[in-house]
Amino acid sequence: MTMNIVLDARKRLRVAVTGEFDCEVARELMRRFRMNWPARARALHLDLKGVTEFRQGAIELLVLLLEMTGGELSLEGCSDELEAAYVSVLTGAAAAPNAGSACRDFLLGGECAVCSRGACP
Repeated sequence: MTMNIVLDARKRLRVAVTGEFDCEVARELMRRFRMNWPARARALHLDLKGVTEFRQGAIELLVLLLEMTGGELSLEGCSDELEAAYVSVLTGAAAAPNAGSACRDFLLGGECAVCSRGACP
C-alpha cells in the first residue's frame, strides 16, 4: 500500500491510495486528514484507481470524510465493487448492523478489537 497526500493551491487535499485499502490505511488517512482539516484543507479529492482490495472500514472512512467535508469529497477511479459498497453504505443498505460505529470508533483513534486486527465485518 502507498498513500500520497498533497495540499494543492486551492486548499484541496489530494490523496492517491494504491494497493490494499484496509482499516489501518483508512485510520492513517483519517489521522493525516484531521491534521489538515479544517484549518487548511477545505475539500478532499481521493484517487482510488490503484486500489486492489478494500475492507469495510475503508468504506466507513469514505462516508465519514463525506460528512466531515460537508459533501466536498470527490472520488476518482473507484472499481465497480468499491463504488457499489460505498453506495450501499450511503443508502443504508449495508448488511452488518453496528459495523459502522465500530469502524468509526477505530478510525477516530479508538480501540476496536475487530478493526485493529484488520478483520472488518
